[in-house]
Amino acid sequence: MEAAGSRAYAEVYGAVLQAIAPGADCLAVHPCEDDPVAIMGRIDPAAIDGVVWTGSSLNVYKADPEVTAQVALFERLFATGAPIFGSCWGLQVMATALGGKVRRNPYGREVGIARDVTLNAAGAAHPMYAGKPPRFDSIAAHIDEVEILPRGSVVLAGNAASAIQAAVLEEDGRSFWGVQYHPEFDLQVLAQSMRRGGDELIAEGFLATRAEVEAVCVNLERIGADPQAHRATRGLFGVSESVANDDMRRREIANWIETVARPRAAMRAGGL
Repeated sequence: MEAAGSRAYAEVYGAVLQAIAPGADCLAVHPCEDDPVAIMGRIDPAAIDGVVWTGSSLNVYKADPEVTAQVALFERLFATGAPIFGSCWGLQVMATALGGKVRRNPYGREVGIARDVTLNAAGAAHPMYAGKPPRFDSIAAHIDEVEILPRGSVVLAGNAASAIQAAVLEEDGRSFWGVQYHPEFDLQVLAQSMRRGGDELIAEGFLATRAEVEAVCVNLERIGADPQAHRATRGLFGVSESVANDDMRRREIANWIETVARPRAAMRAGGL
């Protein structure tokens, strides 16, 4: 990713966590490159206020070693009671680890902006969406989706592309909040992702040439750099306030920190 001009997902997420909770102590682990048992041996779950699971270009239904390693680490972390928030791939890993099912989306890739993500009654009442409108857009980049959630899970939101855009599982002192979209992405990160996957976007008919890919990416970066100065361009690309506004776009993560991670930190007399 770095060779392609992108930032690694852990770096992107870490920066967002620091922006929401300045001074947060963030440790990145890499189960694709390290043994899950060894990772668990180096950390103290009781000292963790929360776990954030990033996106990935992997397919969780493939039994590749890097996939099975991530699923195995999730199982171990979830069993400790450490609360977990997952974006996109994180939601898919949870579903797979706990008995659900993930599939290739029959409607194809959802890339760019997930439109009209709509809360159901459970979503409207859940603290993940405190301060969020009942219908919103968010940045998205996925070709797989959760088809069947594990027992005990509750769907909070969906849209025309994926019926499960958000879900939670909270039982026996264990907690997982997850979304299929990317609240941690900004438009610059989206542009980097689209550049990296430009050949796929062309092959799947989203755009016709690399020049078109680059033109879209340049405009997304321009909007992201100054959303208020480029309102006309925002209209052309359908970039709503729920995407352009950092606080609104990241609200789910901020709500998780305030509702789950900070109280856990307070209980152990520590802090983020």
